Amino acid sequence: MGNQEVLNALHELGFIVKQKYPDSYAFRFERLNYLYSFEEEDESFCAFNIPCIYEVEDEHYRPAILDIINEINARLKYTKLILHEDSVWASYELRLNKGLELEDAIHYAILILRASVDNFFEKVNGGGIPKIGN
Repeated sequence: MGNQEVLNALHELGFIVKQKYPDSYAFRFERLNYLYSFEEEDESFCAFNIPCIYEVEDEHYRPAILDIINEINARLKYTKLILHEDSVWASYELRLNKGLELEDAIHYAILILRASVDNFFEKVNGGGIPKIGN
């Protein structure tokens, strides 16, 4: 199982997928931009991301943002929030095993990514941190 099977499954799920980079494809769902990426060297690996959900524009808030990220990462399974430079990303990595129900796995990845973003903004808004992003 590899990249073409994932692209076929995304199409079957009704997503309009456009190649963004040589190793990644973009699609939208419920007003969020998703990025599906893969590695040529390891066909069993792929990742789904929601890039740039929040920009840390004030260094004063960086520790609070990292605390929120750590709390969500400890609580939610399979998905991780990442602070990449000054931008928070939501990420879900998937191992493509034989017998994997790919459409179900992708659907779950998208739902859990959305839950991590929603949790992040609930914490940001409840913590007095300026809301920037989605």
